[in-house]
Amino acid sequence: MVRVDVGLLRARFEQAMARGRLEEAVRLVEQIERAEPQDGRWPQRRGDLLRRAGRSALAAAAYARAAELYGRQGFDGRAAAIARAAADLDPAWAALATELAARVSPSTRPSRPPAMVPAADDRRSNGRGRFDEGTETSSPLEASELSTAWPATDPAAEAATQSMASLVEAPRVSSDAGIADGEPPAFVDARPAPPTRPSRFPSVRPPPESARGATTSSGADTDASSRLVEWLGPLAASARLSRVEAGSALVAPERRAQGPMVLVEGSARLDSPLARRGGCERVAQGCWLGESSLSGEGITPGRVVAVDSCLVGWLEPAAVAEALSVDPTFAGRWSASVGARLVPQWLALEAFESLPPAARGLLARCLEVVYVASDVTLVDRGRRSEAAWVLLGGGLHREAASIVEPIGPGRVVGVEGLESAEPSTYSVRTTSASLLLRLPVAAFARVTFAVGPLRGMLLRALRAADDSDVTGILA
Repeated sequence: MVRVDVGLLRARFEQAMARGRLEEAVRLVEQIERAEPQDGRWPQRRGDLLRRAGRSALAAAAYARAAELYGRQGFDGRAAAIARAAADLDPAWAALATELAARVSPSTRPSRPPAMVPAADDRRSNGRGRFDEGTETSSPLEASELSTAWPATDPAAEAATQSMASLVEAPRVSSDAGIADGEPPAFVDARPAPPTRPSRFPSVRPPPESARGATTSSGADTDASSRLVEWLGPLAASARLSRVEAGSALVAPERRAQGPMVLVEGSARLDSPLARRGGCERVAQGCWLGESSLSGEGITPGRVVAVDSCLVGWLEPAAVAEALSVDPTFAGRWSASVGARLVPQWLALEAFESLPPAARGLLARCLEVVYVASDVTLVDRGRRSEAAWVLLGGGLHREAASIVEPIGPGRVVGVEGLESAEPSTYSVRTTSASLLLRLPVAAFARVTFAVGPLRGMLLRALRAADDSDVTGILA
């Protein structure tokens, strides 16, 4: 009997996902499913991919297999949500969805949310190594627009709502037992633990040391958990609510944020000169913070201080990184929220001081924040660059002829593609998970088409901004 190297299959699967090779990923996840037939993650992942490929019947069958496995293992809430997704794709699975839904009680709490399923027609770049030329870009959204985040009829979101309600209503106690000096306190769940099984997401860690005064919310309002589900969808089930007192630092320069977070209640303030100059000091309810935890290399984040008592939803970086890589709808909402902070700070650099406010506004509408996985090509030698890139956190390599140059935060690459249609003389790829600003060629051409002097003015400013100090822009 031939022994299957599951570790190798998983590595090849993740590589195929990072490079956007959908069909290859489907084949690999099918092999992993056969090698690990009792793990519901793999048929669920296969269903996600098949649904994206438009093969609804096969996707529904894969979801049904995952639902049956989760049901046998006691994860009734997750099983019911996935079975309903199967029934939505193929009514033949309606009986299974009804049967599993009958088992779910209001206090059911899945230990891990179902995988996020991207919209079939969403073409926003999402860090998988494929950036479609001519993709429309949107301007940063206002915080009030983030409430339209997730369809109320999404079955996974409904299951996440139940799990979040039980999360905030359950008693939790803080324990300092076994905690070494300098470490944050552990938060202990007083409820019985769910059945143990391997999880795709690592367990959520406690708040960072900068928020040591925070205590886990035991009397959080159900409305707060509902808002979190609206903003996060199924990812809300892996979030953890914590109360941070006024004056405490949510993020500090001394150490990177331990995980991405969403401000559920209250407000915070960015304590940096660029934020003051960019007019984006205030962080309102519904905004994302802690994006520095997604980068694969060390960064010095800015300081974010709670203005009043804040309720924060903390998430594990691996969970958010995966959602950004596989779900363009979620990636678009995240980009709009984080971009409303990062773009004004970057445009507040000295290189852009000479630009009229209207020109900076046009440039801001073209820029978007993207998360890109490691080993993804951004600029391909011999082809026209489809976008200019600004590295805010992470690492890049630029290769020209036989010379390989490491590129750090603050560098701007690919500007030549904005200027002419000539093929690039170098290639650029990510060496670690990275956070970047992306300026697509198509979007830049639209805003500068009718005004020739504006085009030259913006190109000069972009070149002047290369190698600027971006320390403290990320939170």
